[in-house]
Amino acid sequence: MERAIAQQLRTRIGLALRVICLPDAKRCRGILPDRVELPIVLGPRGEWQIDGLLVHSAPIAIHVRAVLADLGAPQEVRCVPAVRVVAADQRIACALQRGGTAFVTVAADGSFAVELALDVAAGSARTVEAPDRELDSQSRALETDEAEAAE
Repeated sequence: MERAIAQQLRTRIGLALRVICLPDAKRCRGILPDRVELPIVLGPRGEWQIDGLLVHSAPIAIHVRAVLADLGAPQEVRCVPAVRVVAADQRIACALQRGGTAFVTVAADGSFAVELALDVAAGSARTVEAPDRELDSQSRALETDEAEAAE
């Protein structure tokens, strides 16, 4: 079974990998050459599926490069690993050549949205997500400060 799943996944993602199934025969994991693990769930009749969304980084990097070029800030983009599994609406980070970060949120349908932090400080600040309420209160405080400064 491990060999069959590995072959099917190899065909699907274009990378060699090893598959190891747990003794309970309900879960396996695919292990890519860069040690990224793909969680696999087994069905009762030998069927299997990846537990999450399988994401290839290359198309994301191409899209981010195009967005940057449209904004007049062309630069290289590095999204690693090449293949990963994410949950729906999970955010991944891609490094920008000039030190910024592109944050890419992957939707359940495989589409994605991009948020750019073009400098190192902005990228670092956005890497650690604050709870929504905290972000809202920080935004309101900034709006109040800006309004007071304008008076």
